[in-house]
Amino acid sequence: MDASLISSLRVALKNTLAGELQGPTQIDTPRALDSSASAPAAGHTVNGDVTGDVTGDVTGIVSYTGSLVGTITLSMALDTALGLAHRMAGLPMPDQAQARIDALDDAAVDSIAEAVGELLAMVAMTALFSSTAHDTAMASCPTVIIGPGHRVASSPDTPTVQIRCVTELGELLLDVSVRASTGSIPAAA
Repeated sequence: MDASLISSLRVALKNTLAGELQGPTQIDTPRALDSSASAPAAGHTVNGDVTGDVTGDVTGIVSYTGSLVGTITLSMALDTALGLAHRMAGLPMPDQAQARIDALDDAAVDSIAEAVGELLAMVAMTALFSSTAHDTAMASCPTVIIGPGHRVASSPDTPTVQIRCVTELGELLLDVSVRASTGSIPAAA
């Protein structure tokens, strides 16, 4: 795992959240996760091992291709995602008691997906452009999964580093499962 990319992602996450949320943000030190363990949620321990799988209500996923291959996921609880969507849209904070997926209308679900996807895209692209040695890497458009307690498993072939972030809206987990490409890379046009 490239330390430059991890450092760039950490800075990009902190700066993007500070700009979008306009509130206090704590970014923890990145930590390596054990993808061979099996547990209900990233960041939780099973027999002392931290897992590389993510469990959450809302998860954004961006893939890197080219000189880097792998994924970056941003997971959070539904109430955190709902607050994030409202804050990014400049709307008043919703009643957190309504933060149940089955209680949300299509417009609210779309707003959550748009906000989480936009936030993750900003972080992924900012980090990619500011890290070193990734001049031929590309990032995909984000995909957002919304559903209670879904699980996103990381590849056992790629180490995962997790960056935990705590905001006034709740906790966000950025899991980075990216490695250098082993194949030939076509020249950029």
